Order: sequence, then structure tokens, then C-alpha cells
Amino acid sequence: MFPKFSKSALLVLQDRFADNKFTDQRMMDSVNHVIDSYTSWAREPNIGDFISFDRKIRIWNYKEVLEKYESPESMKRAFTEHIFIEENRYALSEDLIKFNIKASQLKLLTV
Repeated sequence: MFPKFSKSALLVLQDRFADNKFTDQRMMDSVNHVIDSYTSWAREPNIGDFISFDRKIRIWNYKEVLEKYESPESMKRAFTEHIFIEENRYALSEDLIKFNIKASQLKLLTV
């Protein structure tokens, strides 16, 4: 897809994926994202174009939410509740919007 992307750059990219703990799926999503959204065809993409595709978000437990927010109203404005396995977990609504993440995808993203 990117004919001028050198073998040495590919090796560095592989190392960066490994160092940043990209799973195979995250790596493929990153590569596909660069292919789908790349607009500067006058130059080859750089390592940062691939690594910057990172969709990690913080998942909060109920105790952490209570410690951060004083009232249930402010908590509800900031957080969207999702249930994982047998516990309530929370993700910031702004993170879900920012990364265009659906609730069904959250289980895949938790670490």
C-alpha cells in the first residue's frame, strides 16, 4: 500500500507496536485506519500515524467514581454506566464520544 515505506521503518513500527502493547486486533485496526484516513499521499506515513491510533480509555469502578464526584447528578453527566461480567464499571461519556466507541465495544477495550 505504501511502496516507499522501507523495511527498516517496518521493523521499527513492529517494535513500537510491541512496546506499546498493541494486540493483533489493535495493530490491524491501526493499519486499516491509516489506509482509510491517510490524506497526504505525497509522503509515506510515519510511525506516529500508526501509533497515534490508540483507543485506550479509563474504566472506572464505583468507588473511584464516588471519590471523584460529589453528587449523583454530576456523576451521571460525566459517566455512562456499563456492566461488565458482574461488576458495574464506568467510562467517561466524553471518551466514548471522542473515540466513537459503542458500549458493545467496551468489553474488548478493557485491560
